[in-house]
Amino acid sequence: MTEQLTLGLPGADTPPEKTERVLEFERFHRDNPRVLHELVRVTREAAALGFQRCGIRELYERLRWEGRVQTGEVPYQLNDHFHSYYARVLLRLLRLPDGFFETRRLPSAPGGEYDPDWTALGIDPRAFEETP
Repeated sequence: MTEQLTLGLPGADTPPEKTERVLEFERFHRDNPRVLHELVRVTREAAALGFQRCGIRELYERLRWEGRVQTGEVPYQLNDHFHSYYARVLLRLLRLPDGFFETRRLPSAPGGEYDPDWTALGIDPRAFEETP
């Protein structure tokens, strides 16, 4: 029987620390949950229309254009630094097919990728499941 040796080194068994940008995104989402609800709405609409691929910025700009999201942020309502994070949240939350949103390495996230922390975001993924 082989046992794995744990050396107790800092970070040996813990995920990478969250960057300030990730923490800002999680805070923004908790303060503005309607942004995600609106993005879910327009993403589902695009998928229902048969879109095989969609740009998260396209949907982000649609929300801006519709003027529905009131975040209280000055001078903008939607932070341009967060759309890439929302794409990853939506891909996992809505179980969208690979490639629906094109994603690239995120220099502002640990390891260049963002895996949504549902607890930190205050999201229960079951709340977004569609019922027949």
